[in-house]
Parts: sequence; C-alpha cells; structure tokens
Amino acid sequence: AAETADPGRSLARTIRTVAWRILVFYIGSISVIVAVVPWTSTALSSPFAAVLEVARIPGAATAITLVAVVALLSALNANLYGASRMIFSLAQRGEAPRVLAKTSGEQVPLVAVVASVLFGFAAAALELLYPNKVL
Repeated sequence: AAETADPGRSLARTIRTVAWRILVFYIGSISVIVAVVPWTSTALSSPFAAVLEVARIPGAATAITLVAVVALLSALNANLYGASRMIFSLAQRGEAPRVLAKTSGEQVPLVAVVASVLFGFAAAALELLYPNKVL
C-alpha cells in the first residue's frame, strides 16, 4: 500500500476482487469435484488429482503436487515480504530495535528479512522438537 498513489482506492478494489476470486476458484473447483468424483471414491485424499484422473490426464498427481509446491513457495514469499515490512516499519517508528531499520544499497530491509527468516526457522524447529506443546 505504501507504493501506490491511492492506497484507499486500491485496497477497496482488491477486497472486492478477492470475493469474486473466492467464488470462481474455490467454489467453482469444489463444484467440479463434487460433480465428477463420486462420494464413495477412495481417491478423495487428493480430489483435484482424482478429477484429472477421471479426465484421463496422465501425470495428474505430479501436476497437482507441483502446483501445491509452487503455491506453498508463493505463500512463503508473501509472508516473508509482509513480516519483513512490518518489522522494518516498527523499527523506523522506534517501536523495534533500530538495527532492524537498516537497508541494503538497493533499499531492501535486509536485517528485517534475515530476522523474519530466523524467526520462521526457530518456529519450525520448536514445532519439530515439541509437537504437542507448540500451537
């Protein structure tokens, strides 16, 4: 929002389009799955792959796995961007250590990015070490 000319208008437009995207992509895909794959099918552990298998598309499971990995990486990238921007902003306002407001020559908040990555790794490590106590 900081880089847009009119953040209020851009945010409102984005919120409106998200509702349509949810309708088209999520509700639409669930409708296709329900219409194509029988309820009694044992392939429901991966319903999208099951639809592609019914359509006789070879390599469907691999394609779905690849799409899931790309979506995961995209979500990780978006979360890293958001977390580092939030840390950077807090540091600029004096609500976090000043070192987190340092930027690289290309104006990338590198210290905030590294702090976000380290926090993410620490959270993942704690989840692995103490699965019944974290979250």
